[in-house]
Amino acid sequence: MSGSGSGSGGYTPMPSSEFNCIYGVIDTNLVSVDFELLKKYIIGDTLNVDMLGKTVVVENNDGEVLGSVLHPNLGDLKKCIEQGNEYQAEIIKIQPTVCHVRISRKQ
Repeated sequence: MSGSGSGSGGYTPMPSSEFNCIYGVIDTNLVSVDFELLKKYIIGDTLNVDMLGKTVVVENNDGEVLGSVLHPNLGDLKKCIEQGNEYQAEIIKIQPTVCHVRISRKQ
């Protein structure tokens, strides 16, 4: 039987799989986005991914933070950064209240 369903259970996200430091890719919406700074960028622009204290952030070459990363694989990504891996974030989508990025290891 098809339809919207009326079960009492809510949405349960799938458990994350371990992030691979070399080949892993994370697609996510940034949180705490600086929308004034975002006006400087277009889809396809690439920024740096770095640690600011214990927070993983996306920033430009001047150290201005565009937003923070929140994702189920965040703990793995932090470990990879702490091990010396460097990552970049490509802007995939910009909407009035959303900045979607794709994070991958720098080549």
